[in-house]
Amino acid sequence: MIYYWILFLLLELTSLLLVIGGCILLFTIFFGPPFIPTPMSLIKELTQIANISQKDVVIDLGSGDGRMLIHAARQGATAKGWEINPFLVLWTRLAIHHYKVGKRATVHLKNYHKANLSEATVVFIYNFPPHMPKLEEKLKKDLQKGTTVISYKFVFPNLELIDTPKPDIFIYTV
Repeated sequence: MIYYWILFLLLELTSLLLVIGGCILLFTIFFGPPFIPTPMSLIKELTQIANISQKDVVIDLGSGDGRMLIHAARQGATAKGWEINPFLVLWTRLAIHHYKVGKRATVHLKNYHKANLSEATVVFIYNFPPHMPKLEEKLKKDLQKGTTVISYKFVFPNLELIDTPKPDIFIYTV
């Protein structure tokens, strides 16, 4: 009889977690861009283009599963990410722990529009066109003069474009 109660409680807990997870997923779909991972080969290329070193503070806005953060931290940089999807934040935290880069990489469960970006030396962004003008204003307000911003796929309307080393990779300076 006790086993039935334990099984019942486990099923109820599982159902509750699925409902909570579904609600969070729907929230993310309606209030932010969906998660589309940047290919790992491109991550390596982007960090080479940015010439990431130990002196850099790399910020990834919409950090997804944390692959950019982990790669930048493994290059010696301090890496910080902002992500609104709690599942991806949890995944990133587990990956940061797994790759033992916790002293150099962090991820915040927060909308990047509320983040303090002033210490960044390099900012990576993979965002959709409707969000770019508002993000551009935030970058102009928060970033120090000379900060490098690298956007994958989409352009900013008014930032100073420095280079386009490959199609879909846009390098700006603030």
